[in-house]
Amino acid sequence: MPVASRREVGQRIATIRRSRRMTQADLARAAFVSLATVKGIERGVRSPSDDTLDSISTALNVDPSRIVVGSSRTDSRVHAALPEISAAIAAYDIPADTNPRPLDELAEDIDYLVQWRLAAQYARIAEHAPHRLTESLVALHHTNGAEQLHAARLLAVVARSADAVAYKFGALDLSARLVELMRWAADQTESRIVQATAA
Repeated sequence: MPVASRREVGQRIATIRRSRRMTQADLARAAFVSLATVKGIERGVRSPSDDTLDSISTALNVDPSRIVVGSSRTDSRVHAALPEISAAIAAYDIPADTNPRPLDELAEDIDYLVQWRLAAQYARIAEHAPHRLTESLVALHHTNGAEQLHAARLLAVVARSADAVAYKFGALDLSARLVELMRWAADQTESRIVQATAA
């Protein structure tokens, strides 16, 4: 990475860090890197490795593309995950033969997808969405009553998060399929709010 680019990356990290009211020491602790690493990157004398960039991005609650502008790193990670998202919803109306996770545990994991969607952390959503889609579908097909309504809401939320990624990265056919899944799940929630959101 050229010196100018290193400086820009460091300045972006420092700006985002300050906007989060974090000190350099806070960021180092949250990112599990040394304070010297954070200082060196922010001064522009050091380039973050991919792992360090991921750790700092996570600690700052931003997508790595917000720090390294023009980077294809997020694009490549998302595009690699799109086929897995597609496979996860290929037969969404056919019950799977596995047992569902407890809905409370699943809901906690799905809350992260919502947070990542709101923070535009597309690579993180893409990485986790296939598994969450599968788990939500299993839960929907293997529950009934109030639990089934809850599972349908969770599935609608996961589909919405996955759609944010598909749409943003130009996978419009996949986006349309995810919207269809979201509407299908929303119709099973008996919640006008969830149905309105899907519409």
